[in-house]
Amino acid sequence: MGFACAVLHPGTWSVEPVCYLEDLFVDPGARGAGVGGALIRDLADLGRTCGWKRLYWHTRADNKAARRLYDHFTEADGFVRYTLVLR
Repeated sequence: MGFACAVLHPGTWSVEPVCYLEDLFVDPGARGAGVGGALIRDLADLGRTCGWKRLYWHTRADNKAARRLYDHFTEADGFVRYTLVLR
């Protein structure tokens, strides 16, 4: 029904690791049924159990459906992402 790809890595401002939710995908036929929220909750629960400092992710500003889901967990932090393509 869906999947989440996450990368656990050292943090600059904490001794605890932080987790980047790199990709969250839910099959279009299953969207709106709670799958995305369950995947995020499961990852957050794992992080709490394992002592991670934080979980973070990015999305497009115009992705209203995803942002409605994400806003249930936390508010956007206001950062702007820059991507320098190297290849």
